[in-house]
Amino acid sequence: MTPELMAAGAKALAEHRSKTGSVIVGEEVYFGQGVALYVDEITVSFDGFRALNKLSLTIDVGELRCIIGPNGAGKTTMMDIITGKTRPDSGKVFFGSNIDLLRLSEPQIAQAGVGRKFQKPTVYEQLSVFENLELALKADRRVRAALFHRLNGEQMDRIGEVLALIHLQDQAQRTAGLLSHGQKQWLEIGMLLAQDPKLLLLDEPVAGMNDVEANEMGAIFRQLVADGMAVLLISADLEELVGLSDTIRVILRGRLSGDFDPDVVTRDQLGAAMTGAAADEGTLR
Repeated sequence: MTPELMAAGAKALAEHRSKTGSVIVGEEVYFGQGVALYVDEITVSFDGFRALNKLSLTIDVGELRCIIGPNGAGKTTMMDIITGKTRPDSGKVFFGSNIDLLRLSEPQIAQAGVGRKFQKPTVYEQLSVFENLELALKADRRVRAALFHRLNGEQMDRIGEVLALIHLQDQAQRTAGLLSHGQKQWLEIGMLLAQDPKLLLLDEPVAGMNDVEANEMGAIFRQLVADGMAVLLISADLEELVGLSDTIRVILRGRLSGDFDPDVVTRDQLGAAMTGAAADEGTLR
């Protein structure tokens, strides 16, 4: 997103406020320019090591963006910056046109609509699938409210929708600890979806899955973007990304490459990009 688009977004936001009388702040993100995430020249160093080097990235509403890179390339640091776990030395990170993520804490970023899934699934294994989703719903978590909480019709419908999306309708009452690895990954994504995020950050979500589970996960991603969600997926394995996105970008030494076409690029060419060697220009666009 260029400075011109940012200015246009600010103008459109002002017009929206003047027409509706509302002020969009905090948790209410504005996607009037069609951009879900705007990362501009982020740089961060740890003890003299530059983990990210003027990294820039844009993800549109309803887009699945895939990024691949070896260990130590900067993938996790990039996610940490977006979610507020790490603060950069310089650069900008905007969620939509109006939310400066660098001014928010981790909980505030999550409340604004940014969900993050780590590589290892973290579900409440002693509870049922349904109970995991119930706990994940946005609700008043103060002690008194929690003690007397009862699901209303809208919340029940939301859990039903999520169960259908993550292909666990017939497992709703099953103890989460008895699910397969892939099903636990689906459940954790469902727990994020129960919080109504607008942007999902996923760290190797299909790692360790069999082919059937990975294909089901791909179907979940495609449905999410079809519904208008923005998804950022990172991985160290090309096979995990083929068929998920029209383009793949490589991150190496804290910087991003141009777009690779996953249907054309070969493993050798991608490997060359991931080790810093010159890639065949015909695979970039």
